[in-house]
Amino acid sequence: DGHTLSLQQGIVELRSGKRRKGIKRIVAELDTVAPSKDQSWIRSKARIALVRAQLHAAADINLKSRWFTVRRLKSRARLMAAAEEQAKAAFRLGEPEFALEGLMLLGDAYVQLYEDMLTTPVPWRIKSEDRGAYQSAVKKKSAILLVKAHARYDEGVRVAARTQWQGQLTQALTAKRDALVPQSD
Repeated sequence: DGHTLSLQQGIVELRSGKRRKGIKRIVAELDTVAPSKDQSWIRSKARIALVRAQLHAAADINLKSRWFTVRRLKSRARLMAAAEEQAKAAFRLGEPEFALEGLMLLGDAYVQLYEDMLTTPVPWRIKSEDRGAYQSAVKKKSAILLVKAHARYDEGVRVAARTQWQGQLTQALTAKRDALVPQSD
């Protein structure tokens, strides 16, 4: 039907690089049509496409510059929070494949943010003798991101077990969860 076609068109636009147009089409379609049980798969697929687009936009925010790092980090956090909300909405639709993909995308985004935080330049006002302590503090405070990533991967593995979903996605979630040992304080 027209609703499915419009959502699919938005997904294709996102994948082809027409980010604004795809997001606009998907959001408008999700907002205007009441959800139905037989369309949960396309609604879930569209929400995961939004998750992917938001996380891609978040990853594009450069934290490696000395200027406006806090402002950029807040922008990235807002995009990641919006992506998490879309992933939750996709999860509630009951389509395990898309729920698992959303959880893996979120876990990957948290790992990427952690790595980006560790490579962020030390502010110029930090004295050279304090740089080691600063980098250690950033690493310690950023460890929560690895805990969040592990939680997303673990939740994906549990959802896969509960729904008896098997495949490459489940294997990838399990491997990423097992490779990531959460650090505690």
